[in-house]
Amino acid sequence: MADEIQYASSGLAGPWYAIIRDDVGLVWDGAAFVAYASANYASYVVAMGEQGAASRYFVGDFPVAIPAGLYRTTVYRDSGTGPAEGDTVGARLEHHWDGKVMVPTWLAFHAAHLIAGPKHEVARGGATPSRITVYELDGETVLFTLTPAAAAADKTTYTKA
Repeated sequence: MADEIQYASSGLAGPWYAIIRDDVGLVWDGAAFVAYASANYASYVVAMGEQGAASRYFVGDFPVAIPAGLYRTTVYRDSGTGPAEGDTVGARLEHHWDGKVMVPTWLAFHAAHLIAGPKHEVARGGATPSRITVYELDGETVLFTLTPAAAAADKTTYTKA
């Protein structure tokens, strides 16, 4: 994979870069997660490049050597003298990395909640479901119901109600 780290600048030109921390605050130095030390700041930088000449959209590769887990990536704007402490923070991202894909934690939580957590019922009108109802974890509160779209004769396209 490539370009997993993405940041759209609200007008400031680059260069931009990222620094990755694990769930206990250790920082990635290109080989391992280590305790932060000001003297080693340059070794923590993950380069980001701009897509196009002036898109203000910057991307960088999340290191594939990082094991699956929860991470916090901070995107900084280089002040012009090279990456340094005190550079402007553009964004803070919290995400789950599975070794191939970066998923925002809010999305990972909701996906796990919908897949593994709640009760769900499938009403069938033949071979394909005619209605899928997903409940909150309490098993009573309906989160949403999916019904076949009217135009889909094969009932493979659902609409959320």
